[in-house]
Amino acid sequence: MGKIISFLWILTPISSTISVIIVWVAMATSDWIRTQERILNSHYNGTTDQKYVLKMTYSGIWEICTVTDGKTDISCEIIEFFSSESYYPDSVDSSQAIPYAVRQSVFFFIVASLVQLFGELGYLYGHYMREKKVFVFIGGTIFIVSG
Repeated sequence: MGKIISFLWILTPISSTISVIIVWVAMATSDWIRTQERILNSHYNGTTDQKYVLKMTYSGIWEICTVTDGKTDISCEIIEFFSSESYYPDSVDSSQAIPYAVRQSVFFFIVASLVQLFGELGYLYGHYMREKKVFVFIGGTIFIVSG
């Protein structure tokens, strides 16, 4: 039983720290959401061109990138959080729904990440300060609530 407790005493702070790092790396990257759309080709003449063009979209919290079928260049643009433009659904190209969804939910992602960080710090404080074990409980509870 002592070996298991020693193993958990080492594994728990490592795994919780890794989970915080993964969340913060994910927040910094722009590859959260990947979509593929088949958009009607406006140049389609019934013979040589394809009827549909494939459009791939990669997005995160900070930017959205698109690649159109047949092209090798990626066009990226920063998501404007305080844009004066309103979102209107497009029946042909729905890739602009992604920045709209990100703008609506980014506050919750940031708050949850900060709460997770504070829970981690509280847990680590209680884990390494043997006389402050209540912080392990508080930090673990905060860590779970952040999810």
